[in-house]
Amino acid sequence: MKRFDPEKYIADNHTEREVFESEAKPQSSFVKGLITFDLERVFVGKNDINGVRAWTLLLFSTLAIASVCYFLVLACEWIGAD
Repeated sequence: MKRFDPEKYIADNHTEREVFESEAKPQSSFVKGLITFDLERVFVGKNDINGVRAWTLLLFSTLAIASVCYFLVLACEWIGAD
């Protein structure tokens, strides 16, 4: 599957061009993606998205959310123990 193409979307849906002009920003580095936890930049980057990249992104995102929720529960139990 190809990445989102604003020109095709504008032509197909009669959408204004101004909606997409602010989204055209250069790709930042891989390290910045790790620091800011931008998982799309880390796993997909400048490449087209495919099944393997999509599943990897989904699985890692799910694991990240699950681990953060687990640590949130532990912190709440720790605060509530006082």
